[in-house]
Amino acid sequence: MFPLTIIAFFLLLVVWALNRLRKVGSRKSGFPPGPPTLPLSIGNIHLIETKQTHLKLTEWAKTYGDIYSIMIGPTPGIVISSPKLAREYIDLRGSTTSDRPEVYVDRLISGSLELPLSPYGPTWRVMRRAAHDMLSPRACLDHLPIQRAESAQLIFDLLRNPKDFYTHINRYSGSVITAVIYGIHSPTYKGGLIQKFDCFTEKLESALKPGNSPPVDIFPFLKYLPEILGPTP
Repeated sequence: MFPLTIIAFFLLLVVWALNRLRKVGSRKSGFPPGPPTLPLSIGNIHLIETKQTHLKLTEWAKTYGDIYSIMIGPTPGIVISSPKLAREYIDLRGSTTSDRPEVYVDRLISGSLELPLSPYGPTWRVMRRAAHDMLSPRACLDHLPIQRAESAQLIFDLLRNPKDFYTHINRYSGSVITAVIYGIHSPTYKGGLIQKFDCFTEKLESALKPGNSPPVDIFPFLKYLPEILGPTP
């Protein structure tokens, strides 16, 4: 028979583990108020709608104020619904609030090389500096010849085929970007670089929509599961 001390130790260990598990997904003290949470890593996941999420967030803002917290599983999130507070925390306090959590699916697809999704660090600073250099008032003056040339083709395309005006405008804006960044002019949309970029963007946005990929960012242990448990359709 096991000694009573060992049995007592295991009982205390089980109680401790259950207590910790119960607290996972609950809001920590000191966080802004928010909707009630459920334990066992659920948090507020059961309340977050995958479609038109912004409407639910706006509804909560009316109840809990311009700044509140939600628990996305065990991960806390802070929601700011006031332009004034957003400017204060994101702009004026940017040195301490510039970081953002890594999106695992985005890292697999693109290497986290999108400026809005990239975590704060050396790579983000390089991309930010490059964007600033290309979009400064002085640099924009240098882009005027490109814009004039692309505008001339846009007018020609609209006169020749006005029904495809949306495609022409899309080609124009995309070609300006590729010409400024890479020095590549995109004369056509269909089968060209702009259409490929749009296709990639649509697939990336689809993969990042809530519910379209495993919740790896919420439950990091999922990234270590064998691929056979999550086959690609």
